[in-house]
Amino acid sequence: MANPPEFVPLTPTQIVTRDVISEVLLKHDPSLVLISFQVEPGTNPGDNYLSLMYAVEVTAERKSGPETILPTGRNLERILIMFKTIPRNPIRQEQIRSARFYFREAQMYTQILPKFSKRDGSLVFPKCLAISVDSSDHIGNGHDYIAMENLKGQG
Repeated sequence: MANPPEFVPLTPTQIVTRDVISEVLLKHDPSLVLISFQVEPGTNPGDNYLSLMYAVEVTAERKSGPETILPTGRNLERILIMFKTIPRNPIRQEQIRSARFYFREAQMYTQILPKFSKRDGSLVFPKCLAISVDSSDHIGNGHDYIAMENLKGQG
């Protein structure tokens, strides 16, 4: 009996690629164009069973909209993103997708939490920037993700 193929974990930059961040920016604000980004773990290893979390610092240039031109002539913005994605293990992916965890969480961030914030300004939750759920698009062969504001630096 042959041994099963060895599962080789991907590095953060193999998961959170330039294409993925460009897609997040396009979904969040089409006037933003990616200049650069840095990725680091968003949580400690083993903290999450249903996801991999990455803190992403993005530098983007605004191509239209309110002008805040810098001395360099560029309108640059720094965006802090907490990027939550499905684990790479195929068995865990199937378990997570069959239970529709990301779909439910996407509904929470896009439909339910915004209603609470309208009633009571004291509720703090991250703004959802972009979602790709149950996808099998060109990014990562079924790269489910939720990209939201990273509130870590806000206390």
